[in-house]
Amino acid sequence: MILEKILCETCGGQLELPEDASITARCLVCGNTYIVKGSGAQNKKAANAALPSQRQTDEKTKCSEQFFYFCNNNKLSEAKNYWNENKSFIDIGFTVLGNTALTISAYKGYKEIVKWLIEAGCPLDQRNDAQQTALIRAAIKGDKEIAEILLKAGADIDAIDKDNCTALSYAVDSSSSVHKEISFLLLENKANPNIGFKYGKPDLIAAIRRKNKPLVEALLNAGADINCTDKDENPAIFIALIAGGKDILFLLIEKGADTSVTDKKGETFFELAARYKILDEVNI
Repeated sequence: MILEKILCETCGGQLELPEDASITARCLVCGNTYIVKGSGAQNKKAANAALPSQRQTDEKTKCSEQFFYFCNNNKLSEAKNYWNENKSFIDIGFTVLGNTALTISAYKGYKEIVKWLIEAGCPLDQRNDAQQTALIRAAIKGDKEIAEILLKAGADIDAIDKDNCTALSYAVDSSSSVHKEISFLLLENKANPNIGFKYGKPDLIAAIRRKNKPLVEALLNAGADINCTDKDENPAIFIALIAGGKDILFLLIEKGADTSVTDKKGETFFELAARYKILDEVNI
């Protein structure tokens, strides 16, 4: 069956659709193939109508990939020009290798690209394949300036990725100075310290393990659950006693941590303190 008025985009030849159940049309001149929705002689009308739609889909994919390429390589002027010329064919949330133009630009620190994408109407909280937003990607990389741009624009500060982590979770669970700055920035902007659970530990326990007393205090002041537990049911005060240092341990006690708790083995806080030979210091 020859498809009426539908010609090959490469050579202009007519397209043929087999009479069987095939959904592939073939150019009679150069052999190029096209996927169609209709099939067989009974669906001739649908088959003829499907090809322009397929070409439009292919064009959108091609334009979206090219646009991503410009953003991914920090080519701002090229990205702007291409967007202005092909806006109707560009899916601004298109993913390549798991990332969107915004999430990859945020991770790579392309400040001007990020600002322009926001101005162009790119959704702030679109996700990559790991369900990470641009803000989460900036926190992972440790880019405070990008994080500030995204927060100012209204990015969701408490977005959670597929690993149950927020931007705060990634920032807290790092020893670098810039990650600490991002942690304080997020807390100043009212990040919720009780929803992240990176590698089986709440944000407070992550900060305790990092022995970061100022951040522990900031998390507590922001409403972090002082009696939270990790995936192994170890209370925060146990983690502080074992790995956080005395300053953090005494801070938790001062802030009202429950000293009557036990771990999943039934050991009490005071039994643990005795085992670590600091019972006299914590026996309140």
